Amino acid sequence: MKEKILALDVGKVKIGLATSDNKLIIATPLKTLVRAKNKALKEIIETISSERVTKLVVGLPLNEDNSETNQCVDIRNFVRRIKRRVSIKVEFIDEAFSTLRANEIIRQQKLKHKDDDAIAAALILQKYLESC
Repeated sequence: MKEKILALDVGKVKIGLATSDNKLIIATPLKTLVRAKNKALKEIIETISSERVTKLVVGLPLNEDNSETNQCVDIRNFVRRIKRRVSIKVEFIDEAFSTLRANEIIRQQKLKHKDDDAIAAALILQKYLESC
């Protein structure tokens, strides 16, 4: 079975999603979810199923010394909730400045600002794909 990866940029209010191609070369922004109750969790699980995702890559906002921030605890707890509902491999990656870079791309390309979280997720995933 070919591998397909879903990346998550988990924020306090929104979650950006991006997927890889089947050859694990290109990351593509998928969508941004509002993190309300269990709705985002359900949509992520549905996306894992519909896109036939075999691995999650999740961005962690690490400090400059690579220590975890307070937000990392929340992100890891959210991922545990996903793993309770679906069996999937998970890898965490430093997401340093992904949202800032996404906003830069939005300004340069004159894109819709609402896509910033999905673009940030694609940047996280592209970084991961290039490191493999």
